[in-house]
Amino acid sequence: MNLPNYSEGDSEGAIICVVKVGHSGFDQNDWNEHSLSYSNIRESITNNLDYYKIHTVNDLMTSISDIIKPSDTSILNITDFYYDSETVFQAIYNQQDPNESNNDINILATQLIQDKCKVKSDMIVVKRCIINNDFKYLNVNINDIITLIQHVFIHKAVYIKPNNDITEFNYVYNALDLHTDKLVGDNIRYHEFKMLNYTLLFYVNINSDRNDNNINLIASTIYKTKIYGDVFISLFNESEHNSSSYNYDLTIEFVLKLYELFKRINSFDDLDVLRYKNTKTYNESVNDDYLNDSFNKPRFPEITYFPNFFYFINAEYNRLINNPCIFDINTCNNVLNDIK
Repeated sequence: MNLPNYSEGDSEGAIICVVKVGHSGFDQNDWNEHSLSYSNIRESITNNLDYYKIHTVNDLMTSISDIIKPSDTSILNITDFYYDSETVFQAIYNQQDPNESNNDINILATQLIQDKCKVKSDMIVVKRCIINNDFKYLNVNINDIITLIQHVFIHKAVYIKPNNDITEFNYVYNALDLHTDKLVGDNIRYHEFKMLNYTLLFYVNINSDRNDNNINLIASTIYKTKIYGDVFISLFNESEHNSSSYNYDLTIEFVLKLYELFKRINSFDDLDVLRYKNTKTYNESVNDDYLNDSFNKPRFPEITYFPNFFYFINAEYNRLINNPCIFDINTCNNVLNDIK
């Protein structure tokens, strides 16, 4: 089957993107907001991307055969490499054997999957909807790929003041990248707050004034401990703490959802992740009905990270938002700023 290029006039099916071998990737020594701007990335990657329209699981199987060309000696891999509360992006590719040389590595594709392994072929990117467990396929476009590249290298954190003023800022390696004044740095301590396989990093100032007008209510409510003064908060995946590529965006919207959610619970353990566990089965035989499934109800590839952290927090927020607030800052006896 020769896969047709995507046609703007064809409204059915779903578009996949192919990240072709040949791009030299983005230089770690040049990661900054200018080099990774939308226009610079678009200009850099446009010629290394192809798009194809697919209508059934069988079409996707065929595209894997035609584009990736797996063999008896290759290692075909499927990775959920980016997700939020509504979508997940999956990559399909040949993985480098550990005993192989680094020749012909797809560097851009390897960076997109955050160096989980070396990609040894063109890589297919598919986008899935995870709202209501339908897992249907969505169109992938160049804006998606640009955003995914930016997510790998540039991350968002939040800056919260005691008056509840909250702003976002970007960083590359560390949330204090742009706040390196020596006096501030000497007074800053960071504390980890773990939620599932993710961790919030709270950066607090040990010299902040201890008075009621200087309590940071948003940060204190989430941490369940009194925190005084300005606070920076960033987010990382616990299992990948040592790599800047595994920092994740923490937005104002998400922090405010955490704030409203934590006002209504005593601790993170009060939340119920089990109610969102995927009940769909992927162990069905691969028959003609399966292969000809419309992309409105696909079962392949299996989505590994479901429910993911962002989906879970969003779902629990929607479930509990109308409950009464039970958190009282006056019941907190400990002060995070006191920990030296």
